[in-house]
Amino acid sequence: MATENKYTSILLAAKTLFWKYGFKRVNIEDICKQASCSKGTFYKYFPNKLELAKRVFDYVVTDSMQSLQQILQSNTQAHDKLTRMLELKLNGVHDISQEFLADFYNNPDVGIKTYIEQRTAVLSAEIMQSFVEAQQQGVFRKDLNIPFFFYISQQLSAYMHDPVVLSFFDSPEKMIMELATLLVHGIEPDTKQL
Repeated sequence: MATENKYTSILLAAKTLFWKYGFKRVNIEDICKQASCSKGTFYKYFPNKLELAKRVFDYVVTDSMQSLQQILQSNTQAHDKLTRMLELKLNGVHDISQEFLADFYNNPDVGIKTYIEQRTAVLSAEIMQSFVEAQQQGVFRKDLNIPFFFYISQQLSAYMHDPVVLSFFDSPEKMIMELATLLVHGIEPDTKQL
């Protein structure tokens, strides 16, 4: 059990540091200090920082996919499911620094961009399949174009961090509620309020 805890401790320490400072600025010594472990312990689990970054990505994605499955399988209405999915997306990227994003998307020499792109393609297919299954179970309307819905929902993440959009709301949570309501109910008036 201690072995699993040390592995997880290193993963979480790296995630914290990568999210805060980016990949390039963080070194193995920083990770070891944050995880309270020696370099020998680090190398027992990971051959290098790049492989650790891949495992951090996989860890975060696995956790998110489990949460998404729980949301889709929950006994709630589509509006609530969509709200929770948008919250999951927002929370998943909340603490990521600009340095982290720049390291992975603007510097192909970092070596993880290709890995993330490949894994993201696989994950997108898995998520779309989950949406199709949810549609078959009656969660979404039968004529919903799932690829279009998935694409649009992915594009919404840009709005979640747009300062102009955020200025329209008291909190990110209120913006998420409005996005979910707009997607689920459109612009029709609530008949309860009429």
